[in-house]
Amino acid sequence: MVARTLQVIDNEFLTVDSSSPTLTAGSAIINNSDTPDGTIFTYAGGPMVDVTLDDTGGSADVFEDDDTAGHVITDGGGLVANGNGVEAESNIYVRALDDTGNETGPTITVTVFSQNGVFQDIWGFATDIPLAPGTSYVKTSGSNLGNADYKSFVTCFGPTTS
Repeated sequence: MVARTLQVIDNEFLTVDSSSPTLTAGSAIINNSDTPDGTIFTYAGGPMVDVTLDDTGGSADVFEDDDTAGHVITDGGGLVANGNGVEAESNIYVRALDDTGNETGPTITVTVFSQNGVFQDIWGFATDIPLAPGTSYVKTSGSNLGNADYKSFVTCFGPTTS
């Protein structure tokens, strides 16, 4: 068993902006395949929550997609129920928008997490670069394969062996 603790943000803190040409304003971020490029999100800010899972699937260094049996929540931090199988569902690539609506800064990878093998059941996300509260971000592309190295997330803690 390799216990992995990572900091996750509730998906309700990254919502579709009212200026977005797609999706319903105010709805929370969902998986890549259901989010068209050009979707605009606003990050409201929110606490990072420690979530611990037992990683017995594939590589102990990778949070895999399509492997709910290999990633079981042991402490969901109030975001996801203990005992649920979870996966790194997909990656959504975003860039910040400046005050005039132009893309600025680096491309940020937002990895969304699903539960119980249901790719639409997103409960949280992590990023490789911190998001700024009150900032709008545009989806530039994405990947339905959500595999991510644990070390790629903004703040994560190393494995513990039990």
